[in-house]
Amino acid sequence: MRALLGVSDKTGIAEFARGLAASGFELIATDVEMLGGRIKTLHPAIHAGILAHRTDPDHVRQLAEHGFGPIDMVVVSLYPFSETLASGADHDTVVENIDIGGPTMIRAAAKNSEHVTVLVSPHQYDAVLTELRTNRAISAETRRRLAAEAFAHVAAYDAAVADYLRTQVRTDSMPAEYSTGGIRLHELRYGENPHQHGALYANAGPPGGLAHARLLQ
Repeated sequence: MRALLGVSDKTGIAEFARGLAASGFELIATDVEMLGGRIKTLHPAIHAGILAHRTDPDHVRQLAEHGFGPIDMVVVSLYPFSETLASGADHDTVVENIDIGGPTMIRAAAKNSEHVTVLVSPHQYDAVLTELRTNRAISAETRRRLAAEAFAHVAAYDAAVADYLRTQVRTDSMPAEYSTGGIRLHELRYGENPHQHGALYANAGPPGGLAHARLLQ
């Protein structure tokens, strides 16, 4: 088994990597970098390894022909776009923190969750290691759940980028498409009614509005 690790948030990654190695994973990282770091993971060797169907003989043959190996786990944390934006950084710095390769790998791994496990947050590490140590494998149910979380994570990231870029354009017209997303700040006691679940979310960017209000009394 092979795991690709490419994280900007290093929280817990050393311990997680050791746990993966102890569970029999070969750990790999990219060593191709171009254009000041803009090109790192956009390479067929990576995406073929992630997207290949293990049960498709033609996919397996093509991997072998090109000398590519399958990648069974993708661990990615994206460039800190929202944090950079919230810090008040200048436009060029904000743009350089728009991640391209990371979302591409996450989406590829989530699409192929039948064979690939995808992780996008250090908060997911412990549960995955526990399942590996207990069952020596990641269940299909866990892979599907992580895939759903991964697509939601990328969607919120893309929404934050789109929202920021929209503020940089002067226009009186309403956008043809609109999306929104953000992190969960709090789980609530209940939703609109007592029998429903509820949570409070906030859009990316500088703190403001009711979501970031401070209770005085």
